Amino acid sequence: MKYFLWVVPLVAAVFLLAPQTAFAMQPALSASAKVSTAPPGLAKHLETGAARPAPVSVRDIKTGDEGDDVTAVQKMLTKLHYYHGEISGIYDDEMIPAVWTFQKVQGLEIGETINAAMLQALQNPKEPTPLLPNGDDNRVEVDLSAQLMQVYKDGELAILTHISSGSGRYYCSEGRCRYATTPTGDYEVYRIVEGWETVPTGYMYRPLYFYGGFALHGSSTVPLEPDSHGCIRIPMPLADLVSDTVEIGWPVHLRRP
Repeated sequence: MKYFLWVVPLVAAVFLLAPQTAFAMQPALSASAKVSTAPPGLAKHLETGAARPAPVSVRDIKTGDEGDDVTAVQKMLTKLHYYHGEISGIYDDEMIPAVWTFQKVQGLEIGETINAAMLQALQNPKEPTPLLPNGDDNRVEVDLSAQLMQVYKDGELAILTHISSGSGRYYCSEGRCRYATTPTGDYEVYRIVEGWETVPTGYMYRPLYFYGGFALHGSSTVPLEPDSHGCIRIPMPLADLVSDTVEIGWPVHLRRP
């Protein structure tokens, strides 16, 4: 009987303390622990550095958005030679030309929003096709039908961007009237100008002349459709890179496939 009287209270005490003991054994969540904003596929890409992420996003990414999912897209577009800006995790204006160019090459609907279709295409992107598979190791190729430009250096694709060529509109300048067309053919860069240059039809940033007054040049206005007086407009975020990469004597091939 005495044994029973002291065992019962002991067992009761054990049951009363058990929940507290179990709670105490659970690891505490660090106050500094960071929760990723990227969806699972993108988060895995960030951790492993995989060549192909699985960017199934929980949202459409729009200009001004920030987060790990934006970082992952920037990294992927950089590896594919579409994006050459800072890996900032911010979808700013500098990133828009890369998004448009990728959408063009992949045959996607073109717009500023990075939607599910584009994120899916990033998993297994189509490779851009060179206009001249056996061209020189250093060359510039312009597809006037697709409004795309590819720059090859040492035999490898270095820069890929959308462009805007001659609009086809009729215009007059310095007493001479003509249609705004861009020539096709094979040319060479013969003159490079640093900084801005003023010409009768407007302003050109760091132009690379390849035929008469026709040049590849940076512009603050590079729409998705042909809009120039005949030159090849390049988005400003890529103008410096193109001018720093291409040298005098490099071939420039313009085609309308």
